[in-house]
Amino acid sequence: MKPVIPRSMLVLGQRFKVVQTRNLRVNGSDVKGEHPNEVVDVLGLTDSDIQTIYLETDQGDDKLAETFLHESLHALWAATGLRVTHGEEEEQIVKRLSPIMLDWLRRNPAVYTALTGRHSYR
Repeated sequence: MKPVIPRSMLVLGQRFKVVQTRNLRVNGSDVKGEHPNEVVDVLGLTDSDIQTIYLETDQGDDKLAETFLHESLHALWAATGLRVTHGEEEEQIVKRLSPIMLDWLRRNPAVYTALTGRHSYR
């Protein structure tokens, strides 16, 4: 089932736009293991300075949901002001948390109800 990605979301009162686009690319210096002079394709990108999350539309439904959660975690991370670890370490933490969190939420709908007091997110 195709995920319904919101056009925006709030993170500690800051509104982040969520933009779905094709052919999302970044400078290789922003991606571990890539050459800095190359342009590389990515599935998602969060720019906390301009409060925008970009999502590549050309990915499977489950991967899109995971990428949205992954990029949302980057936005949450930035909002915490946590500077103990960042950059590559932040990416590794977010990369490992996003699939397990998505699976946990999907398998446990009562968790959403317990955390929000609502039976549905709509």
